[in-house]
Amino acid sequence: LLGCTVQCTLDDGRVATGRFVCLDRLRNLILCDVLEVRKVPSAAYGSYVTSKGGRPRTKVSSPPSAAGETGSANEEEEVKSEDDYVYSARKLSQAMVPG
Repeated sequence: LLGCTVQCTLDDGRVATGRFVCLDRLRNLILCDVLEVRKVPSAAYGSYVTSKGGRPRTKVSSPPSAAGETGSANEEEEVKSEDDYVYSARKLSQAMVPG
């Protein structure tokens, strides 16, 4: 299992995909090279939300901010929009998934 790609769905709906490194003493998963994808309502997303044709559908004021996140350490990018939701992905060097 070491070094294999693992996909975890968290309680809040985020999906983390990364390489399995280890379990800590509290049985939390430690992953590296993680891609975290989350589903965000487009009204709360702070950039242009594009339709399938690539044209801006709406513009909202500011992106949501989570406590403890810094912009330089995490890279966020818009992946896909559908209905009233935007799928947002960010790349992390390491992540801990509570066990």
